[in-house]
Amino acid sequence: MNMRDSNLNLRNFTTQIDSCLLEQGKQLLKSDAIVKLEIESRNLWFAEVQDEKLYNVKIWLDEEKFRHVDCDCHEQADTFCKHLAAVILEICEGLEIPASGDSAEIKEKASRLVRLERIL
Repeated sequence: MNMRDSNLNLRNFTTQIDSCLLEQGKQLLKSDAIVKLEIESRNLWFAEVQDEKLYNVKIWLDEEKFRHVDCDCHEQADTFCKHLAAVILEICEGLEIPASGDSAEIKEKASRLVRLERIL
């Protein structure tokens, strides 16, 4: 789903998506359904989420703003799905992004994660 014109970002995500999807994403996160989460590049995140089957999730960010999101489940059409919600919540948790996070702080934390990935 192309989100280039959207104002949705990591800071306002939890207040802007459907509350049922958010709750389902939280449940997936609590059940450790995210079996893989990688930064493929500074702006591209890839995840695998084990639900009824294994789903592939990709999230492209421009700093904290979503540019494109994709999940190969049948639930996603023009909106987010629970798999995307779970992965985004995991990214926010990993970057320690509060609901009112500073974009410079988010950019710095993402840079640190990329540097750490290169070391590993």
